[in-house]
Amino acid sequence: MKQPTKKIAILFLISITFSQCSKKEEIKDYTIPQEYKDWFFFQPRSYWIYQRNHQNLFDTLKVDSAYIIKNYQNQMTSHDSPYYYEYLKVIFAPNFINLSFDHMTGLSVLGRKFGDSVVLPLFNLNRNYIGMADGIMDSNGNKIGSTEVLSRFSSLKIGNNTFQNVMVVQVKELDNNKTINFYLVKNIGTAEFQIIENNDTTFWTLNKWQIKNN
Repeated sequence: MKQPTKKIAILFLISITFSQCSKKEEIKDYTIPQEYKDWFFFQPRSYWIYQRNHQNLFDTLKVDSAYIIKNYQNQMTSHDSPYYYEYLKVIFAPNFINLSFDHMTGLSVLGRKFGDSVVLPLFNLNRNYIGMADGIMDSNGNKIGSTEVLSRFSSLKIGNNTFQNVMVVQVKELDNNKTINFYLVKNIGTAEFQIIENNDTTFWTLNKWQIKNN
């Protein structure tokens, strides 16, 4: 009668061990959806030529490098689980608006950095839709700015061009009284920058562009 009991105990321990191993192997893998890549990921040799304030003044924004790599994040606390996530970064050549990079991680936000300033959050990464980050915070958690989707258009004329799938995002920096409106176009990039400082607005409107897919 003792022999079956030992077999059951051994089988029970094997079952527990297998269950624990299975749980350890259940590591989440967060990838950047194609929807985000269509809006924000542009390859080197992509460029955009902008016209300032509808005058005969032109300047160029171009991509120096762009990559997506996969990182592993170990558990931060005893309650967290490790996971994999994709990391996206698009770096621009020195340019007229002092834009240095667009940046996104699989569990974070898309940010846009101008010069040495803080990264301005544009979008919170969500698996199902493009949503906004909750404001701009400093290192002490104080709110120093805000972000908002002002409007979306299926079609919109900007300058001499009509674009499809346009989203207007407004970023306000409260500490220096600066507002930037981004007219973002799916698969094309920013169709217009509106930079508002001290009640003075500068328009940079897209005139020509080239998008490289590989």
